[in-house]
Amino acid sequence: MRSHLALAVTFALLLLAASPAAASPISYSFTGTLNNPFNGSREFRGTVTFNSKPTEYISTGNTWARVSQYADMTLNAGGHTIEMLSQDPRSAMHNMYVGVSPTWLSDPTGPRQDEIMFLGSVALNLPALGGANFAIMSYTPSSSQDLADLRTLNFEPGTSTATLRYDADGQFYNGTGTITSFTPIATPEPSTWLVALIAGGAAALRLRRSA
Repeated sequence: MRSHLALAVTFALLLLAASPAAASPISYSFTGTLNNPFNGSREFRGTVTFNSKPTEYISTGNTWARVSQYADMTLNAGGHTIEMLSQDPRSAMHNMYVGVSPTWLSDPTGPRQDEIMFLGSVALNLPALGGANFAIMSYTPSSSQDLADLRTLNFEPGTSTATLRYDADGQFYNGTGTITSFTPIATPEPSTWLVALIAGGAAALRLRRSA
């Protein structure tokens, strides 16, 4: 039994060591209110999931976005569920950008501000033409976050806006709104699974001994 436990722990350590930095996802749920009703409702909600440690994506060029990477998004609005996912070939865009706000750069007064942007676009009801576009823009002081660890991002609902365009199923909507909440969803780090594996193996060994 000890040899089996040792083998399992060794295998888990190898998997953890081989996992790239990109395998560190973090998810948020959000809610918001549209300025004009979409299909009879002004409320919307959804989730975003992205890599929290995008070291390999950080740009030091002249573009405003210092972080540019893929992000999976889901949106529930107007009775529709819209998914903008990296695994879905219908998704033309599912991106996240973080960097110094172009608005602040055009008028750099006060503390430097960062902009956090999510952009999603998906084709619906193929082969007929139709689709949905969704975007979130959030602003926060640059000093409050570390771009090498996006778990430090500071989403401020009061500064966050959204845009939605929907053209499918005989419906058309084009409007804006505000984000009312942005809440992290617990996603364990890879090391958490390793600790659980070791603890489970140790518990199994104790049960074996006591039998």
